[in-house]
Amino acid sequence: MAKKIRLTVVTVCFNAEKTISAAIKSVLSQGFNDFEYIIKDGASKDNTLSIVSKYGKKIAKVISGQDKGLYDAMNIAVKKAKGEYIYFLNADDALKDKHVFEKVTSFLDSENDLVFGDIEFFYPEENSYVRVSRKASIEELKKGNMPPHQGSFVKRSLLLAHPFNTKYRSSADFDFFCRVLASERKVKKIGEIIAIMTMGGISSGKVSYKETEAIIKQYFGFLAFLKILLKHKLFSLTKRFLLLVGIKLHKG
Repeated sequence: MAKKIRLTVVTVCFNAEKTISAAIKSVLSQGFNDFEYIIKDGASKDNTLSIVSKYGKKIAKVISGQDKGLYDAMNIAVKKAKGEYIYFLNADDALKDKHVFEKVTSFLDSENDLVFGDIEFFYPEENSYVRVSRKASIEELKKGNMPPHQGSFVKRSLLLAHPFNTKYRSSADFDFFCRVLASERKVKKIGEIIAIMTMGGISSGKVSYKETEAIIKQYFGFLAFLKILLKHKLFSLTKRFLLLVGIKLHKG
């Protein structure tokens, strides 16, 4: 009888030769090692796959091939996974330290649908870190706040039943949480920093705002949409003004 795997760790990558090694090392250095590790590569044109190959059998599966983007790649990896829970770590992010999985695995007890903790935003230009703590509730989702996927361990059965909507470029994870938290789920928040997320790119910009606004309108109505729209407008205006006077504002 095959051994039951409690956790699958997934890193999705494409042309990530500059960052993939640090992400992999943060996973393989964990004190708790009873997990499988899957790399889903989108047919990288750089040295990403040659770097991945250096880790050999320490990575359970390397899936390389064309996909339709980040969320399609995540869906593909979920289907190939064997773990009861899935954890996604982006190719340019890293686990906080080598004790993360030890702290989390006791809560992956089949009863919890979602286990999540905090993350740190890393701003490379300033070499600064900001701790981000979120809640998992409908009220927080209406404000545009979700459990960070870099801090979340989700039951594979939920991800299979509610795959990421690939029409979104940046906010399919937000859409996922809106769907799964709409019904009663057992959620466990732990007071640990799970991962360090490097800020920048599409998730930090206008695309993310527009998609989040549309998702909130779809699930929570026009009033919630207006509130988040005004929140985003105010944040953008404040950020623009502060940049003019030489102050950077971080969205936590």
